[in-house]
Amino acid sequence: MKKIIYFTCYLLALSNIGYAQQTAGDWYRKAQEARNAGDHSNMLHYLNEAVTLGHTDATNSLGYLYHKGKVVPEDLGKAMELYNVAAEKGNSDAQFNLSLLYKYGMGTAENPEKAFYWQHLAAQNGIPEAMSNLGEDYYSGYGTTPNDSLAFLWMSRAVSHDLTGAYSKLGFFYQYGIGTPISIDSAISYYQKGIAKDDHYAMQNLANLYYTGSGVAKDAERALHYYSLAADKGNIDCVYYKATMLYDGLGTVKDIPGAFRLYHKAASAGQVGAMYEIGMAYYNGDGVDQNRTEALYWLRKAAKAGHQKAITFVGKED
Repeated sequence: MKKIIYFTCYLLALSNIGYAQQTAGDWYRKAQEARNAGDHSNMLHYLNEAVTLGHTDATNSLGYLYHKGKVVPEDLGKAMELYNVAAEKGNSDAQFNLSLLYKYGMGTAENPEKAFYWQHLAAQNGIPEAMSNLGEDYYSGYGTTPNDSLAFLWMSRAVSHDLTGAYSKLGFFYQYGIGTPISIDSAISYYQKGIAKDDHYAMQNLANLYYTGSGVAKDAERALHYYSLAADKGNIDCVYYKATMLYDGLGTVKDIPGAFRLYHKAASAGQVGAMYEIGMAYYNGDGVDQNRTEALYWLRKAAKAGHQKAITFVGKED
């Protein structure tokens, strides 16, 4: 009789475990359905039920809501707690998200070693963005010992997953021989693949290559073309570079008023070099009416941001 009772309890225990697992998945699916329907109240309820039952995707999702302050008030400490629970259980998305909190000091002090640790796990578990970041970490030595070979390996893996932003970075590695022999042809090829995906960094890198003549003949027209494409995509540095080419008449006819407009756009968006240039334009009346007040406004902003020429100039004026 005791054996029958024990066996029955064993079956009930197994049944309860299976029920709990199934219920966690059901709660998470309900949360997704509620989210798609814009029902945030029930979404949170269902997510919390799934989290209570140990569903790691739900735990990561709830952490993300606290991380971004969506639906719930932003709480980076709570986000870190939830990410950590899911990450420790092997959830790759949570591992990646946790690495970012450590990297940028969000909800905790910046910790390069922990950021690298979780980034590495996320990359190993198939997150393409983590692969790309890991490639950058190995290149820069962030949280680990610099290793160009591993930088190239992980960036190549990110490209193999068709991650848009990785093409320009792998092209950069080929251009400068980072973890691989220099190959300008390969660099151009990967830049062009990135450009085909509308990556403005790939546009910028290819423009830089033609502007400087790094391994190719200098080509101002091509440089201006790619700077213009990147500028149109919102790359503020490229707005500045395009302005400089218009001012100098490189790859196009000299256009000082057009250059001033672009410098102003870039400076207003925080581009430090453009702040200096627009300040000097106002000071000298170059392409615009002379205005010492405006000149010193922009030059002081540039100086505050660390622009050495601006610092020197402002020091003399003040």
